[in-house]
Amino acid sequence: MESLIAYSIPFSGLNDEVYLFDYQIDKAFFECFPETLITDGNFQVHVEFDKKPNVINILIDFKGNIDVTCDRCLEMMKLPLNGQNQLLLKYSEEFREEAEIIYITRELEEINIAKYIYEFISLAIPLIKTHDLVPDEECDESMRSFLEIKDHSTPEDNPLWNQLKDIKLN
Repeated sequence: MESLIAYSIPFSGLNDEVYLFDYQIDKAFFECFPETLITDGNFQVHVEFDKKPNVINILIDFKGNIDVTCDRCLEMMKLPLNGQNQLLLKYSEEFREEAEIIYITRELEEINIAKYIYEFISLAIPLIKTHDLVPDEECDESMRSFLEIKDHSTPEDNPLWNQLKDIKLN
C-alpha cells in the first residue's frame, strides 16, 4: 500500500524526545482498506510520538466526520467522530500485538501507524447511527411518518376487553 507510506514513522535514528505529526485523512485513506464499511470521511489526526530508551508511547488524537446512512430514515449524513487512543511500543525478542501494546524487535526501524488510525476511527463509530447524534439535523420527515406507531385504541374502547370484564372468576 504505497499510498500509506506517509504514515510510516522511522524512529531508529530519532533522539529520545517527543515528536509531533499531523495528518489530513480523506476518502483516499479509507479506500486503502478494502474491507472497510467507511466509504468517505474527513479527519484531522494529531500524533504525539514520545520516544524513550525502552518504550515508545504513541498518542493518536482524531477529529472529523464520516458519511454514513441513518439507521432510522436511511438518509446519508455526516456523523461527527472524535477520540484519543494510545499505543505503547515495547522492545521484545519477537514482534507481537496485544490490546494497546505492540512488542517490537530492536531491528525494527520504522512503524506504519495507518492501520491503527483506521482501527481507532472504526471503533469510534457507534452501533446505532441516527440523526440524533448530529447537531441541528433531523430524520427525513416522510420516512419518519412510516415509522411512527399509532395505537389509538385503549382497553375501554375495545369490545373484547369489555366482554372480558363481564367474566367472573370463582
